[in-house]
Amino acid sequence: MTGKMIGGMDVEAIGNHVPFLCPYGHPLGENKVLVGWIPCDCTPALSWHRGHRSFQCRVCQEQEGRTSICYLPPHQAADWLGHTSASNRK
Repeated sequence: MTGKMIGGMDVEAIGNHVPFLCPYGHPLGENKVLVGWIPCDCTPALSWHRGHRSFQCRVCQEQEGRTSICYLPPHQAADWLGHTSASNRK
């Protein structure tokens, strides 16, 4: 245990790539971030327990009325072009 806590979790337990600022520049520290988990099937998430650790900035939400979330590992949007659905397979 490193002693450095973010959102009630030990930084060492979730990796050294924990975001310390939201996309709008607010510090993500004690009482300023909501840490959660979002299941996902994107390629980076599949290599990291089938999901993302999420870091939601409470300042953005409470003071500015917007939602800003950082993901660990970063989310990769699905590329559906060229993929064949099961119903179209022969």
